[in-house]
Amino acid sequence: MIDKLREQIDKLDDKIVDSFIERLKLTDEIGKIKAEIGADVCCPDREAEIIDRLTKAMPTAEKRDIKKLYRTILSISKSRQRTTSTAKFKGCLIGENVSKSLSKKIHGYLGTDYDLISLKQEDLKEFFGKNNYDIVNVTMPYKRQIFCFLDGASKEAKKIGSVNTVIIKNGKKWGYNTDIDGLRYVFKSKKVEVSGKNIVVSGTGGTAQTAKYLMQSLGAKKVTLLSRQGEWNYENYHLLSDTEVFINATPKGSFDYTSPVDLENFPRLQFCMDVIYSPLKTKLILQAEKLKIQHAQGLEMLVAQAVYAQSILTGKDLSRKIPSIYKRTVKGLKNIVLIGMPSAGKTYIGKKIATSLNVNFIDTDEEITRRYGSAPEFIITKYGEKYFRQIENEVVNDIAFSTSSVIATGGGTVINEENLNLLKMNGFIVYLERDLDKLSVEDRPISQVYGTKALYKMRNQTYIDCCDMKIFNDDANLTASKIVKEYEKNLSN
Repeated sequence: MIDKLREQIDKLDDKIVDSFIERLKLTDEIGKIKAEIGADVCCPDREAEIIDRLTKAMPTAEKRDIKKLYRTILSISKSRQRTTSTAKFKGCLIGENVSKSLSKKIHGYLGTDYDLISLKQEDLKEFFGKNNYDIVNVTMPYKRQIFCFLDGASKEAKKIGSVNTVIIKNGKKWGYNTDIDGLRYVFKSKKVEVSGKNIVVSGTGGTAQTAKYLMQSLGAKKVTLLSRQGEWNYENYHLLSDTEVFINATPKGSFDYTSPVDLENFPRLQFCMDVIYSPLKTKLILQAEKLKIQHAQGLEMLVAQAVYAQSILTGKDLSRKIPSIYKRTVKGLKNIVLIGMPSAGKTYIGKKIATSLNVNFIDTDEEITRRYGSAPEFIITKYGEKYFRQIENEVVNDIAFSTSSVIATGGGTVINEENLNLLKMNGFIVYLERDLDKLSVEDRPISQVYGTKALYKMRNQTYIDCCDMKIFNDDANLTASKIVKEYEKNLSN
């Protein structure tokens, strides 16, 4: 009897092995496609769906064993899709201060072993005199200063007077400008028509000169550069009221909530571009959104110019990879910001999301307590709500430039428009709703003063108007999962 059962098992084992080999062949093919488009090997949602589908109607014991089996199978599939060494080239970025640059990540996605090197101007000669890199990317303030270290440069780079990519082959250093390719890609992807238009570019450096050259080559009617002390500057730019396209090519807005211009001075404006990529949405871009002006932020340009640089290095057109690499890069930056009524579950669900995504968790109320040594309810009760909102704004100013984080806010945080705009710079805003009768007023003095229903009536429309996603919290695990899915779906927005 046992022998017959073993014969049946042997036959099943043969079928399992055959099916497993067939599965591996299919996953290998998928791996090749992912490598071509620069997509992630890991797909947590897909893995969870497979396991849920296979174990949905199973008894508990079998469900546990099948989960173990498929976690192993999926692990094997992922390891086969990963190449043991994707780095065929060695590259770096040089500039005055490049420690926070995203170039290392982006070129890493493209298979290049990459370094970030901050250099002083006097060190440039020594650097170019001896290095073992295949590609050197250049950023501020050296894009116009490195020509003397090159053996040659492309016609376009020479005409622009700016180099951001150096390819080193057979000991020779050749300069290119792929910033123009990245900027051209953005204008093309947004379907922005430049011919016959009046263009204003903020700045006079290498990136500004690149933008000017591209706009002229695309048939712009007039291109005006703004500078601090030039003919057209930040005191008289409002006279350029016929501006139809505006490009910010300065660092203004990188480190604080400031903008080079007020877009309301350009009543004919049709498109606004900011080359800044961190934060994702500068004050300039947020104003463009508010005024319903078509716009683009700098990360897409950064990714595109890097891909075009790699294309020159490899001799292959890699431009099809731009969308997927852009999405991967955004995921490493964009925050999830939870807003809503006090006691709606923002902290609890926020921690769940942060754990599932393996990112930082920040709670504005906890941060206030840490900094000031007192909980928000104590500060409000003793010093008043007005004082509390002042220190809350200070905290938001500091955390708004955080990346790859889940941020849980206080119930009244986004009532302050400046707080909202700061959190929008890098944030996907989620309005978390909950049954009013489940909202606690304990240790919540503002809820106690107004009452939950009245406070909800005062704030609900503001929450709705400013959120990217609204979701009802009736199951913490399910709610957290839905937020993650929607966040990932909207990474390209």
